[in-house]
Amino acid sequence: MKLTFIGTGNMGSTSRANTSIIVDNILFDCGMGTIKQLERLGKKVKDLDCLVISHFHADHFFDIPN
Repeated sequence: MKLTFIGTGNMGSTSRANTSIIVDNILFDCGMGTIKQLERLGKKVKDLDCLVISHFHADHFFDIPN
C-alpha cells in the first residue's frame, strides 16, 4: 500500500490544500487546492482509478474537476 498526502488542511492558505490522500491509485477527498497540488506532484487526475468522498462537506469535494 502506498500513501501520498496531497493536502493536510489549508485554513484559507493559497499554497496548501484541504485534506486529501491517495491510497495506491485511489484519491480520497478533493477539497480546494487538491488539483493544484496534484499538478505540483506531477500526477494527473485521469490516471487515478477512483475518487472517494468521505462526506458531503464542501472542503472534501469542492475541487472535483468537471
